[in-house]
Amino acid sequence: MRLGSVLLPGCLLPAPFLLAQAAVARATLTISVDAAGEVSAASMAESTGSAAVDAALPGAVLKCKFSPAFEIDASAPARKVVAEQRTLDLAWLPSAPAYSPHRCISPEYPHAARRAEETGRIVVLFRRDVAAGKIVSQLQADSPPLRTLRALTLNAVAACMAHDEVSTAVPADKVFSVMYDWRLQ
Repeated sequence: MRLGSVLLPGCLLPAPFLLAQAAVARATLTISVDAAGEVSAASMAESTGSAAVDAALPGAVLKCKFSPAFEIDASAPARKVVAEQRTLDLAWLPSAPAYSPHRCISPEYPHAARRAEETGRIVVLFRRDVAAGKIVSQLQADSPPLRTLRALTLNAVAACMAHDEVSTAVPADKVFSVMYDWRLQ
């Protein structure tokens, strides 16, 4: 059995002013992910309608991290980490603010959440705490009890906000929310 690589949280998209030049707010890239989870090559599989965006997206994806692909041999209790070539489908909100977690590529559905058939809508509240000098985030109280997806969603917001260009753009002491709608396809 083979399980493919999975995009980890915190992969920053190019700047919003650049993405606004695209004719469509989505892209498909062909990427190579090595056994360490590093992207070794990235190229556009189809154009966004903007040469500038088509040039910027592969460079952004080269900085992304993945959990590596692996093969499981039924006769052995171990798994073997392998390199793979795959496609990466991206979509972004054309009007997302510069301080939003939407500046980052949404992480992919983790294998564990798929196996557990976890689905649902999770809302994370975040704000820049000036006194503490950092971004503070928490789950909205009515978020469903999806163990794997709740942790991944909080990590996605924290990893995106770890980028200075995102976190410094968050207005001080004002609460914002971001929703992740996790659905099995």
